[in-house]
Amino acid sequence: MRFIFLLGVIFGFFMLAGSASAGNQIDTSDIYIMAYYKMLPEVDLSQVIQEFDSVRESTGQYVEGTITIWHNYRNGRDTGEGLDVEVIDGVVTGVPFSTDVNVRVKSDGWVAVWLTNEQDMGDMIFWDRVDQHFYPPDTTLGQAIWRVTNRMGTIYDKNRVGYYSYEYPNADRLLIGGRTLCLGGISSTIYHFLIPSGITLYESEFLWTSYLENYYAHNPNYAIVKMNYEEYYNKNSSSFGVGLYNSMKYSSDISTFPRDIRHTVYMEDSGWVSAGRATLKSVVALLYKSG
Repeated sequence: MRFIFLLGVIFGFFMLAGSASAGNQIDTSDIYIMAYYKMLPEVDLSQVIQEFDSVRESTGQYVEGTITIWHNYRNGRDTGEGLDVEVIDGVVTGVPFSTDVNVRVKSDGWVAVWLTNEQDMGDMIFWDRVDQHFYPPDTTLGQAIWRVTNRMGTIYDKNRVGYYSYEYPNADRLLIGGRTLCLGGISSTIYHFLIPSGITLYESEFLWTSYLENYYAHNPNYAIVKMNYEEYYNKNSSSFGVGLYNSMKYSSDISTFPRDIRHTVYMEDSGWVSAGRATLKSVVALLYKSG
């Protein structure tokens, strides 16, 4: 019996007026989840603003706007070398393969980042180049903080990031865990998870991404995802031809799953070979109050 969790977050309350928002209170009525981090004793706002994709407000005390985290690029920065939108069954959609994170950086070194109420748990996961083996190392909120600290040339420690949910103020834990599958030839992996009965569960999601690309029409790729032996996803690029067939993220609500029993996630794909690429990544995310 093997249970895998890559990230465990303990939630706490963030005193907005005393740190990230001094001089202009952040409106918390439209915040789903916030993360906060003390970066440096002081910050050069003229330097940090260069990391923003859009700026709403800039004062002598802070800069506020959005940073777009791109799931098709390493570290979430768009290098212009890949496709910026989702692809399904060979159709290039107009949906950006990204998550917009709201960011406020204050001159005293505090960083506050958040998702709005229109966003959800699927926006929390940073997939870190869906076409390669890199495993999701952080949340999109944490990755936005990383980009700010990296811009400033300072060290980022994700274990020092604090979290708080304004939508679920009693939540005190977030667990995110799973696996990635990106090997040569046909390959598969299994992992397990359990939802305890002694917790108050606010959100629970099973999330995954799939990347399928053919280099030659005669050598297609495929990917399969199952949960408790029920098929959740099955794609085969055999009738597609050459090029990118699938590059998408998916989610499924698992809040009604029975408690205190082992659930099994199975992934299988045709791997990374000279004729094309097939990559699967999946996680289970639980937002809850511990018993």
